[in-house]
Amino acid sequence: MKNNEIELKITEAFQALTQSTLQSLESKSLSLTQEKILRCIYLQEAKTPIALSRLLSLSRATITQHLNYLEASGFLTKRPSRKDRRSLNLRLTRKGEELEDQMAQEAQKTESKLESLFSKSEKENFISCLDRLIKTLA
Repeated sequence: MKNNEIELKITEAFQALTQSTLQSLESKSLSLTQEKILRCIYLQEAKTPIALSRLLSLSRATITQHLNYLEASGFLTKRPSRKDRRSLNLRLTRKGEELEDQMAQEAQKTESKLESLFSKSEKENFISCLDRLIKTLA
């Protein structure tokens, strides 16, 4: 076994998956980070800039910069919170929801491709190995 073979293969796989997503985003003039922000709002994992900052481990300034771009591009709206006027609530516009629906369909196609590579037991074993790897490195 070569030095760092596991790390290199994981990196290569990650880059291939990322490249697939980036190709979809390129025509929409969005970055991977901006897509992650939209996805978090779409899935309601985060509804405020502060929650996004924590969830994605990005500075508030970085989140604000991306939110401003996404708002100007018509993907989301920012509204003051009724409970705390200093806080903003984030919502996707119809354009943002349509984009996320498209991205979810593309992700499902990729998932189907990946699943076709493995038998059920191979998939379960692979996921188990990835879970152990994540726990070890986290």
